[in-house]
Amino acid sequence: IEGKFDKHARPDSVLASALDSFFGNIFKSNTGNVLMSMKWRIHDAIGSGSNNVLFEILPNLQKWMDDGGATTENSTPSSSAKGLGLSHRLKFMFCKLIGAVACKAHPLILFMDDLQWADETTLDIIRMMLTDPDIRHFLFLGCYRDNEVKISHPLTAKLKDIEEQGISIVNIKIGPIEKGCVNTLLSEALCVPPSLCRPLSNVVHSKTGGIMLFVLRFLASLNDDGDLWFSMSSRRWMYNLEEIKQKEIHGDVVSHMTEHMKSL
Repeated sequence: IEGKFDKHARPDSVLASALDSFFGNIFKSNTGNVLMSMKWRIHDAIGSGSNNVLFEILPNLQKWMDDGGATTENSTPSSSAKGLGLSHRLKFMFCKLIGAVACKAHPLILFMDDLQWADETTLDIIRMMLTDPDIRHFLFLGCYRDNEVKISHPLTAKLKDIEEQGISIVNIKIGPIEKGCVNTLLSEALCVPPSLCRPLSNVVHSKTGGIMLFVLRFLASLNDDGDLWFSMSSRRWMYNLEEIKQKEIHGDVVSHMTEHMKSL
């Protein structure tokens, strides 16, 4: 299950939309009895009555539980109930649902991107999921921009609460890659021996600072500009090192991508 927060959209709808898409895919896959045990676990955990608070927020869950029976006309959560900030009972029901989905035979991974834009209610649900002893075979992966998450940010407090309850959090800081890694990347991507692409990789690393997004975008721009091309005569990738040395690259991702969009 995956979801991505957006600072221009309602953050309290992201988790519901991710779960609804998950159950929508299950329903469309028509797996028959393969996931019948999951359906019974969910039935035992949250029930199947028409007044279930999750069904209005997760119409695809209701559709799957009812075997495609009566549901709302559209398959997206209604605007009135799409948000999660309704009650503690709703938070509890979300935890029960996750606990029912995850099992030893079918472990569950929930990935949420851009947590720096998540609302407090969703963060609280995530905290409850991770600290609930009844939820097992479950892995949560979260991604956020640490430069936007200060000590006063709600995410910081939630992470502290989770660790204080004995839950181990593994922090993986993604930074620039080393010069040797850029050379390995180019060598494998261009099918060129490392020694032959080292002059190129040194320039690429110098101009991009080893930031992966910059590296990939810069290589694509070199190909678009004709400074990196595949030679049919020599049957290998070639590059114009002197021209590449003269290329300019902007100081941040936003401005670089903006310039790229302007050139389209």
